Amino acid sequence: MARRRRGRSSNNNQHQHTPQNRRGGGGIRKALREPAPFAKPTGYEAVIPREKLTIAQARKGTPAHRPVRVYADGIFDLFHSGHARALMQAKNVFPNTYLIVGVCSDELTHKLKGYTVMTEDERYEALRHCRYVDEVVRDAPWTITPEFLEKHKIDFVAHDDIPYTSAGSDDVYKHIKEAGMFVVTQRTEGISTSDLITRIVRDYDIYVRRNLQRGYTARELNVGFLNENKYRLQNQVDKMKETVRTVEEKSKHFVNRVEEKSQDLIHKWEEKSREFISNFLELFGPDRAWHAIQERSGRMLQALSPYSSPRGSPSSSPSRRRSVSPDSLQSSASPPSSPSSPKKRTRSSVKATSGFLYRVEGQPVPLSSSLQARGGVHPGQCCKRALNWVPVLFINMVVAWSYYAYVVELCVYTIPNNAERISYLVLFHIFLAMFMWSYWKTIWSKPSSPSVAFALPRAERELYEKEQRAEMQQDILKKAVRTLPVYTRTAGGAVRYCDFCQVIKPDRSHHCSTCEMCVLKMDHHCPWVNNCVGFSNYKFFILFLAYATLYCVVICATVVQYFIKFWTKQLPDTHAKFHILFLFFVAALFFISIVSLYSYHMWLVGKNRTTIEAFRAPIFANGPDKNGFSLGFKRNVAEVFGEQAKYWFFPVFSSQGDGHSFVTRLVHIDPEQANSVLQQNGKIPMDGETNLCVVADDVPDAEGNIKEKTDGGQMVAVTVDREP
Repeated sequence: MARRRRGRSSNNNQHQHTPQNRRGGGGIRKALREPAPFAKPTGYEAVIPREKLTIAQARKGTPAHRPVRVYADGIFDLFHSGHARALMQAKNVFPNTYLIVGVCSDELTHKLKGYTVMTEDERYEALRHCRYVDEVVRDAPWTITPEFLEKHKIDFVAHDDIPYTSAGSDDVYKHIKEAGMFVVTQRTEGISTSDLITRIVRDYDIYVRRNLQRGYTARELNVGFLNENKYRLQNQVDKMKETVRTVEEKSKHFVNRVEEKSQDLIHKWEEKSREFISNFLELFGPDRAWHAIQERSGRMLQALSPYSSPRGSPSSSPSRRRSVSPDSLQSSASPPSSPSSPKKRTRSSVKATSGFLYRVEGQPVPLSSSLQARGGVHPGQCCKRALNWVPVLFINMVVAWSYYAYVVELCVYTIPNNAERISYLVLFHIFLAMFMWSYWKTIWSKPSSPSVAFALPRAERELYEKEQRAEMQQDILKKAVRTLPVYTRTAGGAVRYCDFCQVIKPDRSHHCSTCEMCVLKMDHHCPWVNNCVGFSNYKFFILFLAYATLYCVVICATVVQYFIKFWTKQLPDTHAKFHILFLFFVAALFFISIVSLYSYHMWLVGKNRTTIEAFRAPIFANGPDKNGFSLGFKRNVAEVFGEQAKYWFFPVFSSQGDGHSFVTRLVHIDPEQANSVLQQNGKIPMDGETNLCVVADDVPDAEGNIKEKTDGGQMVAVTVDREP
């Protein structure tokens, strides 16, 4: 039998022990250098006859040759500190204790309790190397029998006092307690084998990823193919996050150092700048030599320019000569206008330099004549117009690269299966064609501008420009707007008039400073299409967003499997790897950004609002109303996409109306608007006649009653009386 040095020896099955540490003092037990021995199959054979001890006798102490044999049993799976503390209590329950630990076998444990993590041999060895254990009993019984107690000469059994229900018994230690051989130990709260297994199950993904990083195979971890790739991808993402975090910390450290040095540089720069300014003032001040040199050079330039007008004449400067007002473009028979006020001069100057196409008495003024009068287009405007095409060029370059990466690098060089390759190419080209068709229709559809009917006649326009009082100007506009279907006003209740285009703004139209024109039902100016999104191309813009989203979805869905294979190095590193990895990331990022914009605009379509109206509600005669143009979801969608569903998914114009007038849900309280709507529909009511007009859902009539719905709209009776 194996024996322990310094504290345990074996001679004819007689064990000699050193005294245990006593409470309040005593010698220190020497360190053990060998594991505890296993119990003999035949049991303990005592040379000296052993008498039965009581708990009181055991607590008083026994001779060194007669230690108290205490037995503790268990499974001891995943041996932890809770097990060790229980064995420590069992070892120190009496002054002179010989601790015997019984460990149940795998067969018995799996049958009566459940599957274990450690094998029985691993559990035996874990107990043998515990400092409190003197002897280990292999294949211990589940229920302690009198024969087992006699075989190993056990005096007491140590366990916690909680009844242990198992093997058809309410408490397997009940007969031990009744015999007075049971000593109580305390459980360690917060740790147990079940808790440890719960932690592993709860953080299963973390431990699997850790073991994959350490070289374990998926087969050893019982992990499927998809989960293996998922965990490896997560590990790569964590590495990237760690790299980013490290770079961020280094960047912060670098910024702090730069900030410290920049403070010193700023102080030095301030000192040098003060010195430079003082020197500059001394040299170029009004009382110094430079002022005299400047005066002499001015006289020389004046002598060399005999054709220029004298200084102080405002009409002789080249800039003044090029600032031609629209009125100067008329025939020479027109009488000269009186000197304009500062306000009028500002308006004329803006109109002359903006490059608009003016309308006078229903006839447009050619833009070329205005440009000739000004000496051509300014180079800055040419540069600005060229720069406006940069976002469009960027989008087309991204699409062109995605086409190369998908068709050539993925389908030609990477996908081995011909059937898969052909199906991917067909699906890809369908959505690409619809996407580009909608995109270019949005770009090249010219924004609709107000018709000639909304321009002031020449006489009224001249009267409006000469009038300085805002009230009189509004009277002129109100007279002109009586024959027009205009019902929205400014925040102050005034008629909306564009000083640049010199037109009365139709409902829902706004002036675009980038396009330099008024746009019907303007939604916004989109730099990605270099065009105003409005009545003429809003449907195309919605389809462009929809097909762009689907285009990104098709790319991500078909590329993801090869993205994972390249990322986890299941495919060899080729020139296609970079393109496919980057293609997936770009498509995913564009999808996230586009789908949010598409969802927002579809919500606007359902509410019959533009982006401008979503942020600033249109103002009617009775005040602002953000739902003023809403006619119910079905009619709102039809106003943008048209009545015929077969045209909805194609970028062909099918929107309702002409963009100048719109039916509102306020028809029942505005007879003038009702009359205009009926006239546009070709239905002029007789005096006192009642006509039905479809307006928004759930709109009460004049008596406050809700009428039944017809075709998704609310039928409201409107009585219209003709003026004599």
